Amino acid sequence: MGAVLNQTQEMIIGVLSELAKAQPLGDLRLETLFDTQNNRFQVMVLGWLDGKPFHDCLAYVTIRNDQIWLEIDNTDFGLTDALIRAGIPETALMFGLPMPQSQLLVARAA
Repeated sequence: MGAVLNQTQEMIIGVLSELAKAQPLGDLRLETLFDTQNNRFQVMVLGWLDGKPFHDCLAYVTIRNDQIWLEIDNTDFGLTDALIRAGIPETALMFGLPMPQSQLLVARAA
């Protein structure tokens, strides 16, 4: 699993690094946060917008239980497609924030 995990991390980092090369408008910048120890990968938008401090998450990807979770995708270039082109199997991709088990049980009972 170690070699596969490392390869998956590298693919995610490669895709998000390419995303972070984009030039946002005005006084905004893109920053990457890569936590390979805990399998969390993020691109943030930071800076000033309309004279006010601004920050937002552009993309947030995690690896849990051998699946790649696209927690947040505020991109307009198709993060899912980019990850698949990078070599991540489509079957390994999950979308959105996962529902905690207790909420899942309540949702199923309703």
